[in-house]
Amino acid sequence: MRTSGTLAEDAQPTALEAVANRATSWFGHDDLGRSLFYRLWPGFLVSLGIGSAAALIAIVVGSTWGATAGLIGGWTDVVMMRVVDVLYGLPYILTVILQKTAITRPLAALLGGHSKVA
Repeated sequence: MRTSGTLAEDAQPTALEAVANRATSWFGHDDLGRSLFYRLWPGFLVSLGIGSAAALIAIVVGSTWGATAGLIGGWTDVVMMRVVDVLYGLPYILTVILQKTAITRPLAALLGGHSKVA
């Protein structure tokens, strides 16, 4: 027996309210009649915040790195740009390693475990 307050069940819309609100709900409703748009909105805001923060950090770090390389110049510029080249290559290297792993193991299984592929 409940003595005070409301429960979450009291806040759920009825089936008739869900049908009436179908035209105003952009993504539709789930089985309980809750709007999917309002259930996805908090996740969207978190993703937008993380993406914005990552972009801001990239701008600050990249601008500082480039300004340092440009102002000092000489060998410092050359070394700093080679570091950037290595960092640009990391995603491709990781992709090649993952592809090699994905192809080698099925090939070894196909050849009965006696694969000479290294």
